[in-house]
Amino acid sequence: MKALLDRHYGLNKFYGSAKGSLWEGKKVAIIATHGYDAEYGVGPFEIGIKKLCKHSNLEYVGMYSVQDKDNIKSFQTKEAINGSKIFARKLIKLNN
Repeated sequence: MKALLDRHYGLNKFYGSAKGSLWEGKKVAIIATHGYDAEYGVGPFEIGIKKLCKHSNLEYVGMYSVQDKDNIKSFQTKEAINGSKIFARKLIKLNN
């Protein structure tokens, strides 16, 4: 977390007399796994990333997450694989 915060402030140049942002306007997406249901497991993290995006003038484009119910097998289900493909296509369309 400290590394994230250090990089966040460094990229925004919020130190000394520096102004501006080195990453303003960039797109941000989250790919996450979680042990609990999505709202409890990654909801707070997503809220934090959305706030960071707003503060840094970044464009939050969404999140794809899979709950870990059965170790690695949870990520190899047809539903998880298809969901990741749909999310990847969405991200690719945003850059075209």
